[in-house]
Amino acid sequence: MVLGADPEAIISISKNVITNNTIVGEGNFFGGGIVVQPTIDSEFIMEGNLIAGNSAKNGGGMYLYLVDPACYITNNIISGNHAELSGGGIQIRDPADKSFLSGNTRGALYLSENVAPAKSGFLPVLVNNTITGNSCGEYGGGIHNMVTGTDVLMFNNIIQGNSGLFGNELAIDESDILTHLFNNNIDTESIEGAWEGDNNINEDPGFYQDSYHLTITSACKDAGTDDVEVDGVTYDAPERDIDGEERPFGGDFDIGADEWYPYTAVVESPTVEEAQLLRVFPNPVAGQATLEFEVQQPGSVELIVRDIGGREVFAVTPGHFEKGLYQVRLETGSLKGGIYFCTLKTDNGTSTRKMVKVD
Repeated sequence: MVLGADPEAIISISKNVITNNTIVGEGNFFGGGIVVQPTIDSEFIMEGNLIAGNSAKNGGGMYLYLVDPACYITNNIISGNHAELSGGGIQIRDPADKSFLSGNTRGALYLSENVAPAKSGFLPVLVNNTITGNSCGEYGGGIHNMVTGTDVLMFNNIIQGNSGLFGNELAIDESDILTHLFNNNIDTESIEGAWEGDNNINEDPGFYQDSYHLTITSACKDAGTDDVEVDGVTYDAPERDIDGEERPFGGDFDIGADEWYPYTAVVESPTVEEAQLLRVFPNPVAGQATLEFEVQQPGSVELIVRDIGGREVFAVTPGHFEKGLYQVRLETGSLKGGIYFCTLKTDNGTSTRKMVKVD
């Protein structure tokens, strides 16, 4: 659980892998992966996280108890989560909402009713997220929006392949509050409820096997926007994607958590399981990086870091490693800014992660 004790605090949850957690028991249980409770006037930012395969009665992936609705949720992969009742991927509620006491069933992202007006006119913003393969029992397999106290803005998101009884991708309760949808990849014909916006598409995202990197033929390439204006306030898309790569590349902004780059195809993109075998943090990095890797069974291990041209810049001497979790420190001060590939080879296979060095 993450609590925002300081009313002026900036609460940031970034670059975490939160997978395969389950909350069970009697009663209403929240947040299979994580529970967050910011205080009023706190700033909340959630970016660059992988939230997958979690389950609970409410908020299968994440439960956000939102006192102040101003939040920025971006560059996250929210996939394969399930809620028996509310919010397969994310459930967002506020203190005024008491509906959870009656055990309603909602979708992958759940925005609860009676949110107080956002401070300084800012709205809850969901931008450049990839929300796929989540499920629930009733409303909004991808997102269920019940907000009644403030508008909600969603742009540049992939919301595809989710399932629910009413509105596979998005369900919106009747309200005078608007849900603004711009430049998303979503089937707007299947949306339950009223919304406004344009430039949305409904296409196969065109992923690699990792289910988030875009292929060269993806319809999401160059289909996004750099910003959206609502009621005189401009909301910007993120300057980098989930891998730390700059947006946009080549043309306009892409839709989803990934910005397509021409060398993405040569990277062995990690699955959920592989992401837990090799981690690089912080990423992007300016000074010292930590390469953390897990050896699942005793055997030979080799760890190599190469630049974008394939030149080796760092290596751990190949050898026999016992089962366990290991960390290696890498001083990047002498490295030029750019993209590097960290490759872990074990008897079980190979996993590669991108590392971004910034000057």
